[in-house]
Amino acid sequence: MRIDALNAEVVSAAQLRETPDLLKILFRGTKADLGIVERIRVQEHPTLAEFWRTRIGAGHESRLRGSGSGYQTQKPSSRVRRDGDGLPGADARYLQGLREVTVASFGNIFLAPERLDTFSHERIHDPRSPDLFVGPLLVVHKSPPANRGRIGVVISEGNVVFNETFYGYSPGRDPDAGLLVRYLALVLGSRLAVWFALVTSGEFGVERRVVEKATLDRIPIPDFKVLTAEQRGEITSLVEGLDAGGVSWKDVDEWVIRLYGLGERDSQVVFDTLAFGLPFASNAQQAQQPPTPAVRKRFCAVLQDELSPWCKRFGSKLAVNPIPPLARSPWLAIEIRKAFDDPRETIPRDDWAALLKAADEAASSEIFVRDTGDRLVVGRLAQNRYWSETQARLLAQRIAWSHVDLLRARS
Repeated sequence: MRIDALNAEVVSAAQLRETPDLLKILFRGTKADLGIVERIRVQEHPTLAEFWRTRIGAGHESRLRGSGSGYQTQKPSSRVRRDGDGLPGADARYLQGLREVTVASFGNIFLAPERLDTFSHERIHDPRSPDLFVGPLLVVHKSPPANRGRIGVVISEGNVVFNETFYGYSPGRDPDAGLLVRYLALVLGSRLAVWFALVTSGEFGVERRVVEKATLDRIPIPDFKVLTAEQRGEITSLVEGLDAGGVSWKDVDEWVIRLYGLGERDSQVVFDTLAFGLPFASNAQQAQQPPTPAVRKRFCAVLQDELSPWCKRFGSKLAVNPIPPLARSPWLAIEIRKAFDDPRETIPRDDWAALLKAADEAASSEIFVRDTGDRLVVGRLAQNRYWSETQARLLAQRIAWSHVDLLRARS
């Protein structure tokens, strides 16, 4: 087991008081993810629960009206209710005749009622409010499919019933119910929503692969009532485009990123964190795979672009290049050198041995070797998660902070 002592963050008690989910953010993400969370929260958008409680209302025990988990089938543990009919569980006849949502229903943005089976249970574990199943409504799959990397959402225009595998959001008689449901479908179905759940949830990405409803309800969302006429039109166009196949979920992701006032770099951070941080076997395998030459080349290009403003300020030039690896080595390296120096295509074998020995003694995923005044060698574990564009930008920050003399022009 490698415990990366040099990748530890110093977290103060004051920071934890201000940001209680700070440890989770840094566990699944990086400082770049923390920056995005802070910029979203400083905009003071209402959470989904706050918006829903103000717009739609709340019922018994402050539970959101028209929103909650689906029904549970009757179990041996189902109790006889004091005000019930004397039988275990609850009478489910009020749900009979409704079409029932299943996992297979999530192929398109809209449900096709004719393809759904009819609910037929006589009894269920506990009663569910009929308001929960009134269309139009949004049905959310609590377990994000590993092959999609986003939360499954589907819109039903009519009344449907669903079980505990799903959550529902039904605005009821709200005058903008149809548009509101479409808006929530775009936001909760975007990669930004599953990213927010990954880096802030106390369960998803720690002990479970399920996004709990409380996490969704805590997501800050731009207030629906202040959306412009143009944005409302975009909501309709995007949903219709998803239904017709002319719009992709990537287009939705870009729209949601802009809606939150974020940019391309933020989108890249979200993409990298999800690619290597989602709690699925495929993501873990991808994170640990050796980076291809193309990935390493892109890493070097991003790093050089990030250092260029510093070089321009100091009147210098830098070249960033990958160093050919040793066969079967678990490490890869790049060199950052003054552009006027003659490039050295390899590191001598003895230097590689010293580099690996130092890295293993430090239990580190990264090590810097300043072998000359004008050349910096950076060794990193040969795993994709250390060679993303986000990691290149974080590395540029450390170089600018700790090796500013390398960026200066030779006097």
